[in-house]
Amino acid sequence: MALRRTLSHRSFRRLWFGQLASRIGDSVHEIALVWVVYEVTGDPTLLSLTFVASFLPTVVLSLPAGAIVDRINRKWVLVSSDLVRATVVLAIPYVGSGPLLIPTVLAVAVVTGVVDAIDGPARGAFVPRLVPDEDLDAANSLIRTTSSLSQVLFAAGGVVVALFGSFVAFYVDAATFLVSAAFVATIPGKHGEPNREASTDAETVSLRERGRSAVGNMVADVRSVLRFVRERPVLLNLLVLQAVLQFAVAPINVAVPVFAPTLAVEGGLALGLLYSVFFTGMTTGTLVIGRFDEVVENTRGVLIIAGILGFGGCLAAATLLARDVVTFTVASLGLFALAGLSFAAATVPGQTLGQLLVPDERRGRYTGVASTLGSGAFVVGLGLSGPLIELASARATLVGVGAAVIVVGVLFAFQPLARVHGRNTLESAPTASNDSSD
Repeated sequence: MALRRTLSHRSFRRLWFGQLASRIGDSVHEIALVWVVYEVTGDPTLLSLTFVASFLPTVVLSLPAGAIVDRINRKWVLVSSDLVRATVVLAIPYVGSGPLLIPTVLAVAVVTGVVDAIDGPARGAFVPRLVPDEDLDAANSLIRTTSSLSQVLFAAGGVVVALFGSFVAFYVDAATFLVSAAFVATIPGKHGEPNREASTDAETVSLRERGRSAVGNMVADVRSVLRFVRERPVLLNLLVLQAVLQFAVAPINVAVPVFAPTLAVEGGLALGLLYSVFFTGMTTGTLVIGRFDEVVENTRGVLIIAGILGFGGCLAAATLLARDVVTFTVASLGLFALAGLSFAAATVPGQTLGQLLVPDERRGRYTGVASTLGSGAFVVGLGLSGPLIELASARATLVGVGAAVIVVGVLFAFQPLARVHGRNTLESAPTASNDSSD
């Protein structure tokens, strides 16, 4: 009911359909990008460099990007992002398999990473303007579902690459970005305008000083939102928790390929199953949260803590149970799915809480800060995972991560975040201007 009600808001429905299209294209693009680099070079280091080139801009640029999207129409930021990506990815099939392919792939990875760094804060700040507060959990669950969908559909991307070749996949991706841009372009422009209702504090006055440079503006904006967060313990809890969870989930990406052969199925199939069940569980969790949004609202803090404990416990148990025996393999896969579901329970309600607590004129900057911390923690987690796996083992690393997450859950159970429930515990948040008939 809640998901259906959320999709009744026409502007949000257009945003969601557009993102759904582009995420399906991403599932094809990501597999194709990996395959084309590895097929041409056979060099895992170069493949790793491609991932770094794609992901690092988010870490570096999320903060200034958040400040930017608090000043301009977020609708046109998203449309421009889609059009740029649709154009840039076509450079790969254009150069073909010649000597310029790898430099082109790296350049495309950097450019799309920069665009993604701007698109993320803009999208995060845009959603609360398209639905009322009571539908925000359901809206975020739908947005998160489409994000998870690209990972669930990795197998479909592999089918496209196998049947039609890597280069065709980039045409598919470009087409989906154009579809997304077309949907977002039909959203009324008023919803994309940042809320510039006057504040009387010195920050607002200083932002209007004509002599201040753009960099100075961004620095002041970021300091402002950090000060805003420090004064609100629940928001500070959320930012720290997001960074911790991203740090914890990073080793899964590195350890699973090493760990997969311990299951009672062929190694490649085991790898696909482990990734698929985890992200399927995550997708299921986001849908359940959207379906029972009233329950989520009344138990938000407890649900987040339960999600942390469930993620850590299921990850550790799934790893310990994995054996070259069918029964244990099935049990391990089931627990990996529950770990993904628990991860959604720990993250989606917190995302909504942050949106409710942060006023519209600061949402882009807050989203940028959250994205930077989470992305930075994820990169650090990836960097440490390899040495840890070599020092111990993939199994020991995953069990250790699960145990550490459980400890984090216990510690956060005594923080202000755990006591959040219902609207009476929230600070007032601006009401979204939205009408299902616009």
